Amino acid sequence: MNIAIFSEVPLWTSHHAEAVEIGLQNLVKNNFVHFISCKGALEGCPANRKKNPLLCLVCKSQTNYTNIKFLNQKNVVSSTIELDKSIKHKFVFKDIKELQDFSYKKVPIGNMVYSTMVTELNDSFFKLSEHNDRVNKLVLNAIRIYEFTYDYLKNHNIERIYVWNGRRSCDGPSIYAAKNLNIDYFPFISGGGYNKILIRENVDTVHDVPSAIKDLEVIKNDFKNKNKREKLTERAKTYFKVANGEEENNGEKEQINYLGYYQFSRDFKNDLDFFKKYENKRIIAVFTGTYFEFAGVPGYDTAKDFCKSFYDGVEFLQQPSIIPKDSIIVVRWHPNSRSIKGEEKERLNNLINSAPENVIHILPESNFSSYALIDHCQKTIVFGSSISIEACLRRKPVLFVGRNMFQNLDCFETPSSFEDIKSFILSNSNKLGSYEDALAWGTYFSSFGNYSFEQLNQRSPKEFYYDNAPLRAPLLKFLRYLKNNKYL
Repeated sequence: MNIAIFSEVPLWTSHHAEAVEIGLQNLVKNNFVHFISCKGALEGCPANRKKNPLLCLVCKSQTNYTNIKFLNQKNVVSSTIELDKSIKHKFVFKDIKELQDFSYKKVPIGNMVYSTMVTELNDSFFKLSEHNDRVNKLVLNAIRIYEFTYDYLKNHNIERIYVWNGRRSCDGPSIYAAKNLNIDYFPFISGGGYNKILIRENVDTVHDVPSAIKDLEVIKNDFKNKNKREKLTERAKTYFKVANGEEENNGEKEQINYLGYYQFSRDFKNDLDFFKKYENKRIIAVFTGTYFEFAGVPGYDTAKDFCKSFYDGVEFLQQPSIIPKDSIIVVRWHPNSRSIKGEEKERLNNLINSAPENVIHILPESNFSSYALIDHCQKTIVFGSSISIEACLRRKPVLFVGRNMFQNLDCFETPSSFEDIKSFILSNSNKLGSYEDALAWGTYFSSFGNYSFEQLNQRSPKEFYYDNAPLRAPLLKFLRYLKNNKYL
């Protein structure tokens, strides 16, 4: 079988290791591997957004090193992405919606470019007029990537392709090239368990929500098995201890290895004076996710829901008629929102500055304990975040607004209108969600990944070896040394 691997992030050793591991596993199966790498052709590279020449040089060095040390075998072709610069287009998009709606040969390139732009700017609501040149460059690059991949797959009789992630404009088009050729396509990323790789089959992005929902259903059924339940429960409780800061996150101890996970809770502090000040008030806790991380991502996007974003949700909650006189709303902004910029930052600041007296905002930069807030509140409203699961676990009534891979769990109520949110606030009901479904989420998040590293040996987190040869190239090692010692 001829298979192709689209390797775009050699600078990120763990993700590069996933691509190399997939290649080596296919070689063991006697498949013919086409390892396709970038040597400067990609715009919007997630590991080198500004196309820093030094990083490009290091990336090329890593690619050459990988090809010589690991993939110099008879059943491997190491190819380079070569884009057709004769393909030229000029686009004029009047607003973000028009950009997101743009497609090319049934490829939602506009939405992929939007996702790339949000990641680059840390701003979900950027002014398109200020970034037209960048948007045009990304759209054109994405079209060229699609055409390159389409021709490559067709001309080399490729039967399946593996692509990292799939949501951005520099990787998503390759998935759609295979899709339009009726070739199997597999987006991949790091798993939640140590030495795990998550590989999705024939879905547009590795973040595919329906696939995750199915995986969660399997774990829920496993909880019904007496022989599995104890071990699964132990793993879930370990995850939640790490999440709330009781334990440190240690990937090598097989706790949480997902690279997108940050343990903000290690710095949380319990502000007892705050809760004493409001001890005679009914506290309604509101938590947000990080909107820019999944803005526009299929399955997570809420632009067509009644609550288009959690900024709209918080704005609704700040209306005078929503909050009873005996209550206060405490909005705990997600710690990762400290990095937002531009229009999104301005929108957050406007909400904080216009808040009535009975709405208190906890800034993203604050070390105020989210878990202490859950413990002291009467009920919680959560926009998009998995802390909704943790509030359920801590036996609080929860209303979850938004979309996420856990949305089908019976851990919370879900509204279909702003009126439902108001009713939840005013209701005296103390209905609790399923404790067991909450445990299922803890098990899933700390263990997901359907493939394991077998050819590469991860001796310590992010340090991979093959026949005693380190995966990290000498120049990348040197760059890492400079960075760790703050020379860069």
